[in-house]
Amino acid sequence: MFGTSARETFENFIYAARYFGKARGIRLEIEELVKKLLPLRITDDGRIEEWYLGENPPKIEEADVHHRHISHLYDLYPARGINTPELKEAAKKSLDVRGDASTGWSLAWKANCYARLWQG
Repeated sequence: MFGTSARETFENFIYAARYFGKARGIRLEIEELVKKLLPLRITDDGRIEEWYLGENPPKIEEADVHHRHISHLYDLYPARGINTPELKEAAKKSLDVRGDASTGWSLAWKANCYARLWQG
């Protein structure tokens, strides 16, 4: 989760620094930091990778694939980092696998994620 929120914060800073023509030195440093953040990855079964487990991740069976949290989809909503057809399809699969059974904020977040994907 840290990589996603950090990426969004850094990219917003870079945008603002360029827009206002300020903070060139730190902007260049942050641009280099962004290059070091891990990219979003798609698992072998086509979902957004939830946990980074290395370049050759071991096969780990999830205890509950229908668990309500979807924090690994932060880049879909509220951020906008999931913006390619491949990542969008993987995010949709992640949502579909989690299912609709949920309560409160989790259900609202899922609804917003589906809306971001133009899925009614």
